[in-house]
Amino acid sequence: MAADPPSRSWTERILEVIAELMPGRAMASAAEAAERGGTLAELTALAQGSLALWLAERQQARAGLEGGFDRIACVGGAVELVARLEAGTPAELEVAFFVDGHHVGNGKTSDLGAAVCAYTPTAPGHYAVASALRDPDGDELIAPQPIARLQVVDDHPVVVADARLLDGADAAALAPLVALADRGVALCWAELDAAAQVDARHAQLAALGLPPAAVLAVAAREREIETLGLDFGVVNARLLVRRTRAAGVPLVAAITTATAVDGAAAVGLPALTLAQLAARLDAPDGLADLRAAAAAFVAARDAATGPAGLARRLDLMTATTAAGGNAIDLELDNRAARAALFADLAAATRSIHLQFYILKAGRFATELVELLRERGRAGVAVRLVVDALYSRHQVLGRTNPVLAELQDQPGVEVVASDPITLGTGVDTVALKQRDHRKLAIIDGAIAYVTGRNGADEYYLGWDEVTIDDATPHDAIPWLDAHARVRGPLVAELEEVFAANWRRNGGGPLPTPTAPAPAGDAIARVITHDGVDDARAMAAYDALFAGARTRLIVVNDFPVIADLALRLIAAAQRGVQVDILTGNGLARRGDGSFFDGPRHRELFEYMVKRRYEPLLAAGVRVAEFVVPPAPSITARGGAIRPYVHAKLVVVDGCIASVGTANLDATASHWEREVNLVIESPAIAGALTARLDAMLAAAYPIDRESAYWRREAPHRAVASRLWPDRLYS
Repeated sequence: MAADPPSRSWTERILEVIAELMPGRAMASAAEAAERGGTLAELTALAQGSLALWLAERQQARAGLEGGFDRIACVGGAVELVARLEAGTPAELEVAFFVDGHHVGNGKTSDLGAAVCAYTPTAPGHYAVASALRDPDGDELIAPQPIARLQVVDDHPVVVADARLLDGADAAALAPLVALADRGVALCWAELDAAAQVDARHAQLAALGLPPAAVLAVAAREREIETLGLDFGVVNARLLVRRTRAAGVPLVAAITTATAVDGAAAVGLPALTLAQLAARLDAPDGLADLRAAAAAFVAARDAATGPAGLARRLDLMTATTAAGGNAIDLELDNRAARAALFADLAAATRSIHLQFYILKAGRFATELVELLRERGRAGVAVRLVVDALYSRHQVLGRTNPVLAELQDQPGVEVVASDPITLGTGVDTVALKQRDHRKLAIIDGAIAYVTGRNGADEYYLGWDEVTIDDATPHDAIPWLDAHARVRGPLVAELEEVFAANWRRNGGGPLPTPTAPAPAGDAIARVITHDGVDDARAMAAYDALFAGARTRLIVVNDFPVIADLALRLIAAAQRGVQVDILTGNGLARRGDGSFFDGPRHRELFEYMVKRRYEPLLAAGVRVAEFVVPPAPSITARGGAIRPYVHAKLVVVDGCIASVGTANLDATASHWEREVNLVIESPAIAGALTARLDAMLAAAYPIDRESAYWRREAPHRAVASRLWPDRLYS
């Protein structure tokens, strides 16, 4: 489901955009229109005109490069060089990348705030990275200028040092680090404070006589997200360490201050103080454990090729382990999904555990309530948990009418996840950190991991709904997906449910028992627990970075910059990248919108705006088209609905399905659960099904009248919607 729009009126937001872009005559015209009650369409048109003028003026200005981010890579391992852009730099200018003066590739400017270039180093060393900016005609706007450093290592151990060790230190105090480098251990640095400190850190290294090294900016990611005042330091540091190791760098330890040893352990590295390092250097074979750890890492890295290499990336990025012995069925058809779920619920004999983000009245909910009542009366323990905010249950005293029908029913318990009461007050963090998971576990033997909420749009087929020109968007089903699991992983999924049940005050639950093997599928559960980790995004990161030939993504949410840059780099590496998306507000076959809420249309434009840099990089994007059916009589024939599925398939060998979108909300705020299936048979079958959908889909052509016509709408919507919070 798309995020709710901002609380301020759209009129107020549009006036803010116009004031920001053109504060003079355009603002006066907009204010006059608003005062006389002008329509949203009129105000939007004024905003579009202001934006066009602003862009024309900006094109005349000198665009700028802010710099880049240092990188560390291993010989033969792909690395992404990144150049940061000044705010307002026009899109689709060419950014040329140079390593020690040699041109190594190009990226493009975009709203992502950075340009990326995939590069594979061939020799160890320390290299200067520079970038130049060129206009569409190839004329140089900015000559090559240094932006970052690239450190390339071989198979020797690598340690990362806390850059705060440089503050107030002299060369004698840091002598153990020089000795470490002299003994063949590579040293890089982590800047835990402001990313702007990196240049100063390089100057400190030189002044103290320390070897040149990459200074990795831990907080650099916070340019892309709204933190709402929370400290994402540990999450970002953990991501940096895991990405470094997943890229093949044998990073085996950290050197830090005595007060930060626990912090290093929290990101997954053994930690040493300078004093402890000095003692090791004085002892015979004091570095033996570091060398052994690096040798084991390199051996495991080099042995993992093909799908095994992708699985190893997942191991390192998510700190999870795959388990075999599972039978897994994927289902994209809503009617078939409803039939399967209801059949399993009806056959339950011991327990039914259900979790929804959204549960609302309709045909699906009516049938579900009757099933749960009947099973409860039959002695089955029925436990249902819903997100309080999005199911409107236990929010400032409200009761969901569907859940009211289950209250006081024999054998049925209902819990609201993270209720909002007048006594506790309401804060933005509480509103953002919701439980987005959707799960069903029946008798501890069958589990569903699904994107489907408890409502008709997720569980009714398009052939079950009459769709004509007057049908509202809210009545049109969406494309979604689930995985039905039998085997050992069911117990792990039941524990995910149980943890949330307990966290929200639910009663005692039996300890899950792992079912016997039911098939030969290998899979892993990826849980993301809100602001405390970023495992859902880390899993997508691993899949995108590890793709070698083919990558299919099914989603209709704005792609967070981290993952967008990964997709662009994959396309640069020669991976065929396809995105199957939908429409935030459903379209008829002729491209016109069905009637629906204004914020759904704005959400549609904002999502499509985030695809612009991907399209420019060669990523193929297409809108899902429902096959023609007698029930669809809207003009233009087949329709283009919303796509709510969260699917990824990599190289035809690994597939992901679950609740996590590709936006900032799923990456950093809400609790999520995905199932990553490491089965060529399942992934191959899903690839074939998605290829059929892509063949019938509506391809986005950047030169088409449709895409060009809506360009101003996308530009305005991207400024109206707070995308650092929602994208």
